[in-house]
Amino acid sequence: DQYYLNTIKAPQAWATINSTDTILVAVVDTGVDIYHEDLAKNIFYNQGELGKDKNGNDKRTNGIDDDGNGYIDDYVGWDFCGDGKNIFSDNMPTPGNEHGTHVAGTIGAVTNNKIGVAGVAKNVKILPVKIGVDDTTAITVGNGYEGILYAAKMGAKIISCSWGSGGFSLTEKELMKTVDDMGALVVCATGNDSRETVNYPAAYPTAMSVSAVDSDLKAAYFTNYSPKVD
Repeated sequence: DQYYLNTIKAPQAWATINSTDTILVAVVDTGVDIYHEDLAKNIFYNQGELGKDKNGNDKRTNGIDDDGNGYIDDYVGWDFCGDGKNIFSDNMPTPGNEHGTHVAGTIGAVTNNKIGVAGVAKNVKILPVKIGVDDTTAITVGNGYEGILYAAKMGAKIISCSWGSGGFSLTEKELMKTVDDMGALVVCATGNDSRETVNYPAAYPTAMSVSAVDSDLKAAYFTNYSPKVD
């Protein structure tokens, strides 16, 4: 039933991939349900924050930046928003709004397990980077560019950003170039407002800007579009 897998020739791509190859994809979004039965197997865990420290304490909860990346106990990604009130950052990127889990599933849901859907990417590991608050109804994001930079520092080769706005920022443009120079491809949605418009980060020169098509390979009724779309 997932017509888009054949549309983008995913099965042919899968046939060319060595079974031992893996790629790290960061989902910079509203958080990811790391325990979801169709995702858990493909969640990335930071080995530098796992196991025991020299004092015998669990590195996941010892309050120490064991891997020296500037984030304490980030064993399974990072939350850049927290509850949006008292805690603005923590080490548990489980979702507020379910959007991020949906995106993670589209990318990396486990295949051939008779559960849910099949993700596009074979042999993928998902790095959850939460930029939405702990609210199931919240439809805004914050600290997105900090999340993108974190993902690149963690070694993500693909960074998914299914969000954006019309606001341009020179600082954000430079950050996107920095991330590109680090070897990460940032894939961004153009938005779902059914009109011709330019959204960022999708419209920054180093981003891959993506609109949506339907099963007839025509523009989906909801998708935005512009000359910036790759």
